[in-house]
Amino acid sequence: MEFFSSMLDLHRAFVFGSLLLFLIRGMGSVLGAAWPMDDRLRVLGGGIDFMITFIGLSLWGLLQISPFVYTWLLAKFLWLALFILFATLTLKGVKSLEAKFACFVAALGSFAAMLAVSFTRSPFMGLA
Repeated sequence: MEFFSSMLDLHRAFVFGSLLLFLIRGMGSVLGAAWPMDDRLRVLGGGIDFMITFIGLSLWGLLQISPFVYTWLLAKFLWLALFILFATLTLKGVKSLEAKFACFVAALGSFAAMLAVSFTRSPFMGLA
């Protein structure tokens, strides 16, 4: 169980790092800067996201759970997909600063919903 706990802590640390990096890059993008698309930041973000995915799938395998049985996990994946969509639009998908800001807020909202689903283990974030 200690191995599982350590993996979960590592997963959470990478999630925090990913959020912090997106906050910094997203704010820069919303302000019209070019540096958020610097190759070094993109590689760092990709590496962090790879580790989140790898550790998350490992935890999923250790627990032997299915998103079709545990609906909170399916909801988490859906919120993750929305976060990826809005984060991509924020950083490189839209040109106007107003649209970038709207996508940035939507990405943060999706991220918050994903965390709420993860912590409550309820697809309705504990509201139903």
